[in-house]
Amino acid sequence: MAGCAPDWLCVGRRPGCAWVSDPVVRRALAPRLCEGLRSGCAWVAVVRGSRLCVGRGCAKVSDLAPGLTEGLTRGNPTPIPGDLRSNGTTRSETCAEPERPAPNQRDLRRTRKTSPEPCVIHTTGGGHLLQSDPGKFIVAVSWSRCPVWWIASTAATGRNIKPQCPTHMLPQPAAYVIPSLPPNLSRISPFATNLSQGTASMASRFSRRRFLKTTAAASAVGAGFYVNPIPAAESNSPNEKLNIAAVGATGRAGANIAGVSTQNIVAIADPDRDLLEKGSVRYPTARKYRDYRVMLEKEADKIDAVVIGTPDHSHAPATAMAMRLGKHAYCEKPLTHTVKEARVLIELAKENKLVTQMGTQIHAGDNYRRVVELVQSGAIGPIEEAHVWANAVYTGAKYTTGTKAPDNLDWDLWLGPATERPYSDGVHPFQWRKFWDYGTGSLGDFGCHYMDLTHWALKLRAPTRVAASGPPVDPVSTPAWCVVNYEYPQRGDLPPVKLTWYDSGKRPEILGTLEEPKDQNGKPMSLGSGQLFIGRDGMILSNYGQRCLLPGDKFADFQPPEPTIPNSIGHHAEWLNAIKNGGPTTCNFDYSGTLTEAVMLGTVAYRSGEAIEWDAANLKVTNSPAAQQYIHKEYRKGWTL
Repeated sequence: MAGCAPDWLCVGRRPGCAWVSDPVVRRALAPRLCEGLRSGCAWVAVVRGSRLCVGRGCAKVSDLAPGLTEGLTRGNPTPIPGDLRSNGTTRSETCAEPERPAPNQRDLRRTRKTSPEPCVIHTTGGGHLLQSDPGKFIVAVSWSRCPVWWIASTAATGRNIKPQCPTHMLPQPAAYVIPSLPPNLSRISPFATNLSQGTASMASRFSRRRFLKTTAAASAVGAGFYVNPIPAAESNSPNEKLNIAAVGATGRAGANIAGVSTQNIVAIADPDRDLLEKGSVRYPTARKYRDYRVMLEKEADKIDAVVIGTPDHSHAPATAMAMRLGKHAYCEKPLTHTVKEARVLIELAKENKLVTQMGTQIHAGDNYRRVVELVQSGAIGPIEEAHVWANAVYTGAKYTTGTKAPDNLDWDLWLGPATERPYSDGVHPFQWRKFWDYGTGSLGDFGCHYMDLTHWALKLRAPTRVAASGPPVDPVSTPAWCVVNYEYPQRGDLPPVKLTWYDSGKRPEILGTLEEPKDQNGKPMSLGSGQLFIGRDGMILSNYGQRCLLPGDKFADFQPPEPTIPNSIGHHAEWLNAIKNGGPTTCNFDYSGTLTEAVMLGTVAYRSGEAIEWDAANLKVTNSPAAQQYIHKEYRKGWTL
């Protein structure tokens, strides 16, 4: 990998698949680039019709936008195939020796003027790619010293590539484009404007970060950013590392930073100076901030992604700000503090085409996958009832007065969007979960963990009715216990489901009728927290690491289905891999945001004291203005969603 700059197409250490280090290039060019080089930089010589040719071979491609197929054949170690025909096909399955320009052709090395023919875009280094119409027009620009050529035809004229076009490598960074740009490419100004002027030193005036912002807005004219669930060969090149900023320094934030620490941790923000220093010890080069808003503004052109691990009330504003800056986001559960905040993050992720993940790490465990397979294979028949419970207790919160905030804590920054109030003991750094202003109790803390499995296995989205019970509502403190009844509609052929949540020691009565259930390994099942699926033909009892089918005698000889859900590479690794390689994330904000909405609707029903009818499409409680007020909250001045 020596000599490959960060934005170049760098090949993995195993032969066959190239590791494309830049996410924009990866998504626009191809999620998986197979070209048979063993190491070094891939000299991308031509993207044309149904073929992509690299330094030592040509890979067949079904289409440039959807991606590449593997079928690589070895060829001559030459960068430019000259055997191109006017119809865009090639004569053989190998990359032929390039034709040299005729003596009277313009030598771009000397003139540095745009070619009079629609032919070659010269760049040096890690090209980024845009495409106005599939197969018609490609633009590349460079920021490194590795040579690359992109050959393009114009959408405006429809003329084909001519093999006699000059193909000399330029000795200095430069960008050359065909003279007639497609009209619809003007939507990516100022990028297109700079290119059309034949700028000779693009690297000095057009940074990679600025390009990323421009191309994000221009995705509508791009080739299409397709996701490939199959990861490319891993490489250990430091050039492939992402630059990540963190909001929050210790606790869950610290664990999440550690989970992505294979990358460059470039900045960390925390309003508690002591925690900031403690959490930064492992990352001595990370720049430190007290205010995450300042960090995100100052680091915006230096970072690729953000990890958020604050108290719940600051999850949404920090995550929304990062995504509006075009940064991929990983946010600890629950994703948000209110229902509306979850919807906003769902929409931002979609609009900006960002890779997202909610930090419910148990989702990556093997046991949840096996339970989902049991449910979805029909092991216990159609399921119309499910129970979920967690034994954690968060209650007894009270504000205090007359105490000054410790010197290490910026209390105003810690409050963030919450209502302004004097410092109170017993809130920071952990007991905030007991306070409605900052947390949502046991339901908010563990609902996204345990209800995750029922949502996943039963393909649940938004409930239509939610009712809750518990002790009298305290305006400050979350309850000593809560039971929530959710009703979900039919989903395709799947029947409606009634799901009940219990916390703080409450559990479904049916558990008391079970006779010492044994798990998949014959060990006693732990019943402290878990899930129970009740089907027409039996039951499935589960928790984080155990599962069993009931009644035991009926399923004594049961053979579980063959695994169909691939094991996770790790919850944080999924997110990193998806940013780098276009793969999936299993707790993306579309899934986890909808889960969070359901969890938070339980708090809405409890705090309002009413059974609510929910119109998810319009984000509206249709039968209770009292409940509607809890769908969102007013942000303090200076803080926005």
